[in-house]
Amino acid sequence: GVAPDVVFTKSRTLNSSWYSYHQAIGQDGWILLDSTGAATTGNSAVWNPAPTSSVFTYGSGLVNFGDVVFYAFSEVEGYSKFGKYEGNGNADGTFVHTNFKVAWLMVKMIDGSNSWAMYDSKRSSFNVVDDRIRAQGSFTEDTHIGFDFLSNGFKTRNSGSTSTNQNGSTYI
Repeated sequence: GVAPDVVFTKSRTLNSSWYSYHQAIGQDGWILLDSTGAATTGNSAVWNPAPTSSVFTYGSGLVNFGDVVFYAFSEVEGYSKFGKYEGNGNADGTFVHTNFKVAWLMVKMIDGSNSWAMYDSKRSSFNVVDDRIRAQGSFTEDTHIGFDFLSNGFKTRNSGSTSTNQNGSTYI
């Protein structure tokens, strides 16, 4: 009954990237789940018009992708949150309010090149949560100062990291 906040899409018949919609990027842009690249914006051929509670449209840019799968996600109060934050470059980083204790977090800078970084409270069971997995490539798990997972959100803890907290950069 609500519009999706995030959609991941992939051709099942062609060798293509994971084109992804995120409400913070908007209907005229996308970001690739399997790439370190920045978001692409200003292209009305992608998700135009914006998704609604009953339908989303993939535009002419995805029309020739053959058999396509879509995974669509919307916020659930107290369970999931999709949004953006601005990095401040400080070890006492940006706080993002979620209204619940975070258990899993996926972060990507949208205005520059870096990895999709995933953190969770099972592998890093205390703060600072720093065990990281990346979504693209063949990286192994590594340790990268990341976040404090708090009772009502999360806080970046890496001063100047392009992965999580570069001053002035936007992250989804």
